[in-house]
Amino acid sequence: MSRGLSNYCFGCGPANPWGLQLKFYLDGDLCCTKISIPEHFQGYPGIAHGGIVSTIFDELMANHLYLHQVVAMTADLQVRFKKPVPTGKPLLFRSRLLSTGRHRLSELEAWAELDGEVLAQARGKMMLAPFDPMTYMAKAGKGNNRGEGNGIDMQRDEALKVMQANLKNGNLQKHCLAAEAVMRELARHFGEDEELWGLAGLLHDIDYEETKADPASHSRIGAEKLEKLGLPLEVVYAVKVHNPAHGLPRQSLMDKALYAADPLTGFIVAAALVQPDKKLAKVDVPFLLHRFREKGFARGANREQMQSCEEMGLSLEEFLALGLKAMQGIAGELGL
Repeated sequence: MSRGLSNYCFGCGPANPWGLQLKFYLDGDLCCTKISIPEHFQGYPGIAHGGIVSTIFDELMANHLYLHQVVAMTADLQVRFKKPVPTGKPLLFRSRLLSTGRHRLSELEAWAELDGEVLAQARGKMMLAPFDPMTYMAKAGKGNNRGEGNGIDMQRDEALKVMQANLKNGNLQKHCLAAEAVMRELARHFGEDEELWGLAGLLHDIDYEETKADPASHSRIGAEKLEKLGLPLEVVYAVKVHNPAHGLPRQSLMDKALYAADPLTGFIVAAALVQPDKKLAKVDVPFLLHRFREKGFARGANREQMQSCEEMGLSLEEFLALGLKAMQGIAGELGL
């Protein structure tokens, strides 16, 4: 259920006595809200004002994204009425995400139902809010970016136990340790919070074994687990967005780092395993660059995803160097 983007928002603010006080929930890939529109929001007697119906659609789309930790604002909204929308009747409003990412816009569709009959439809485009989303969410009552406000600030030892409890496969555990090391190295490079970035790397695949039969659910289930554990929302969102299947935009530097680092670890491991002694110490950046161009080498390591390091302002060579340094630093833990 959404807490609202603002306590005094006319549509969803719980503290606005004159507002609609809408509440939202997710039902699979849909976002929903239920309302019987009060009589004082009528246009003609017994018929809801069209502006109020449009407002509900607008709020529904914004909160659809907000429930996925994306703060957005309306860029375009088109509403089509098929039948009059009554006041005082139990209406169900639902929305679906159609696309996201192009020009920082997300496109959604929505509809209003009464007893299963569609009365009105809407289509809208939402743009990313022109302010830091995590800071805004903290101010909106979601806790700050270090977990304060929810009473939990997970330490590394605890996070390691969480990862190991959710992943029994030794290779998956090593992958998460490698991702943690790379994220920490990237955090140091950019002057970011090393502990926070490390948590994102260490926990990014905690649902992998649970969702291996349903790849489209991967990282969504994991993000839900982490949110319940009280992890900072920027970590939760970075974990969710690292699976491109969800079509969510990479907003923060952490999002971009985790997305690029995920396949990098497997690529570097593959480079070590073709060495005579199968050790990371013998791997260097020129070797990685050479192997990067070979499509048949480490096919599972998505080259396009790794090259997204440019979103962080890093060249491929710089990115490979940072990743290799990080993993060589924990070679013993990786068995390489």
